[in-house]
Amino acid sequence: MSASQRELAKSKAEKMIRHEIDRISRSQFPRDDFCSGMIELAYELDLLTDNGHDYWRHSASIAVEDRRKQLNAKIGKEAA
Repeated sequence: MSASQRELAKSKAEKMIRHEIDRISRSQFPRDDFCSGMIELAYELDLLTDNGHDYWRHSASIAVEDRRKQLNAKIGKEAA
């Protein structure tokens, strides 16, 4: 794989991960298992650095936590 192909692959991997994290933030059932699989695959293919791996895993986890808090707050308001 040439350097330009590698950079394109890295860019596409990050774009897909970013899209999945965005989807999590709108989901009615937020989970990060699919996104985590994408992150792990990109990491194993050397498309993510160690820092990139940690960053995206943390971002996915935060997206799930934040979305669950939003949904729980919405449920709490409806029950009141």
